[in-house]
Amino acid sequence: MKKVSVIMPLYNAEKYMTEAIEGILNQTYGDFELLCIDDHSTDNTAGILNDIAQKEQRIRILTNGQRLGAGESRNRGLREAAGKYVVFLDGDDIFHEKLLETTCEAMERCEADVALFDAARHVAGEDIHIRKATEYTQEFVERYCIKTFCIHDFPTGEFPLGSDAIGDKMFLKSFIMDNRLQFQDLASSNDVYFVRMALYCAAKIIWARSDEMLLYTREHSEPSRISNNRDPMCAYYAWEKLARELSGRNMLEDLQQHFYSTFAGAVVDRIQRERSVERREDFYRFLQREGIGKCMAYSTIDRDKIDDYTLYILDGIQKNPCESGWIFSMDSCFQFYLRKNGEKICRFLQELPLQERKTILWGAGHDGTALLEYLDGHSIRLSGVVDCSTEKQGTVVRGYEITAPDFFEQEADHILVTSKRLEQEVSGMVKHTRAVVVNLLTVLF
Repeated sequence: MKKVSVIMPLYNAEKYMTEAIEGILNQTYGDFELLCIDDHSTDNTAGILNDIAQKEQRIRILTNGQRLGAGESRNRGLREAAGKYVVFLDGDDIFHEKLLETTCEAMERCEADVALFDAARHVAGEDIHIRKATEYTQEFVERYCIKTFCIHDFPTGEFPLGSDAIGDKMFLKSFIMDNRLQFQDLASSNDVYFVRMALYCAAKIIWARSDEMLLYTREHSEPSRISNNRDPMCAYYAWEKLARELSGRNMLEDLQQHFYSTFAGAVVDRIQRERSVERREDFYRFLQREGIGKCMAYSTIDRDKIDDYTLYILDGIQKNPCESGWIFSMDSCFQFYLRKNGEKICRFLQELPLQERKTILWGAGHDGTALLEYLDGHSIRLSGVVDCSTEKQGTVVRGYEITAPDFFEQEADHILVTSKRLEQEVSGMVKHTRAVVVNLLTVLF
């Protein structure tokens, strides 16, 4: 039996598939099988597969008699997989040669159910061939990379999901089968239920640490995308099934905060990213009419167990008409808690020792600007504001000239950021300085 089964659905993938398959065959870890599922392609996908398979015994070809879609193709590959571990990769992406070695080692070392790993997403053009280094804080390594964890170990905002996509994870096959996990038959978002349910069920998750990104997903809109229809209703069907399954397995009551906060974030993201005005408005009205209520009806909602910002989103969609544009003017999480608990930031800054008050803000976006406006109203000035964006550098916001990070970072005592993502990013960049990175969201909570 092979140790790892790589499952790769393909549809009209002739343009990129050879490079993707070679990326698997050239892995430093060799104990694997590659299951290629040809989803009734109409181009030369089958011919390319046959040519490669004649030279390489580790490839198994499965051919769908009719178009099934990415979800059902992955399900078929899963049923046929002979490996102890399974990983689901696409035929238009690029893979680091140590992807299987790194993730398999982490799975074996920790006897894990799921391994997460780093991916560079939606990389355009030739940039997909440029290796990207990873950056981890010591806290991240200690929490996620050394010993296993599960969904119950951390608050929602500290659980390192990575993404809802299937490609940046490896799974123990017996874990998948024991928990009856399958991909949905949807035109898009067909992996959301599978990924979320796996992470809710997993008792032992590990982050496979690497020096460079292990997966590079290609940004394009060609027919070779195995899931090419981004209907927001598909995302809703994934979340509704997740709520139904969690309820049916008596898991939803304990996971209310995790589920509803991520559900709220997902629907906002889908509404805001939808380019078709008609489809966006139809989706918004569906959520108002029945969508949110249906998902919330699967459990007895304890509003004390759900954070205020999640309730602000779900209540806001239900109360504000689509025509109001509320969904585009709503507060971010940081802005919401700044309005609610901003005095905590003032107190934090005022209580800093005098010799440690060289404090800068990193990031002059909407949240950073909101913070500067709030502090200005309370007569608190910072030492400066920095931003990586060259377009923002040199501009003036609330009396601060925005500079490049290296202008202050060597001298700063504290660097203020407004999100967990920025905290992780900035901590890696300034780890060799004396600066302490402070995530103001944690101060507000």
